[in-house]
Amino acid sequence: MISPEFAQKNWVASTDSIVEWQRVAQFRLRQNTNPEAFDWSAAEDEGWFFGRREEAHADSFPLSVAVAPPLHLGAAFMKSLRTAGRHRSPYRWKVLYRVAWRLSHGGESRLMDDLLDPDVHELQTMSHEVRIDARRCMRNLRFVEAASPNGQPHAVAWLRPRHHIVPVLAPVIVRKRGHRSFSLFTPDVCAHWRRSCLSYTPGLPLDTDPPEEMWATLS
Repeated sequence: MISPEFAQKNWVASTDSIVEWQRVAQFRLRQNTNPEAFDWSAAEDEGWFFGRREEAHADSFPLSVAVAPPLHLGAAFMKSLRTAGRHRSPYRWKVLYRVAWRLSHGGESRLMDDLLDPDVHELQTMSHEVRIDARRCMRNLRFVEAASPNGQPHAVAWLRPRHHIVPVLAPVIVRKRGHRSFSLFTPDVCAHWRRSCLSYTPGLPLDTDPPEEMWATLS
């Protein structure tokens, strides 16, 4: 049986922080919220990026934002968002919103072409570091064939990514392993592939045995 504590902590990263950021940013841009008027670090701490908006001042973040037409900020910005948004820097959301504001409200539609701009340069640097980390993790990834408590073969591997790249790595691993079941354990979040389903559970310290509740979710 899965303990209530484990179920509560299992924030199931099917709700990606980047997707959540887009929803909040879209709402703030439509409200003409100046970049300096919103504390992105506080928003993340309060849970707006992990599917817990109902616990975080729901009255100030209407559900209508989820169905509003998306803002079009250009392919170059979206590419940076998908990579820089994985960076571990606590300032990544602030920089991304500042660039989004300049693109949508500042009349700088070609901002992403200016690689010497401080904000664009910072996004490029973060994206580069994330890509390096992803390549490093894939190069160092080593699975060990094990067996889950129900006796089914199940490979396991441990990694310590420098950035939040597990949601990017996991689908790549699924394809490379020919859809054989596995668990990838990291201190931030764990990814599991079993029965044609990719799921996520909270991170574990390295070299820690998976809790019984986690195996129960895979059986």
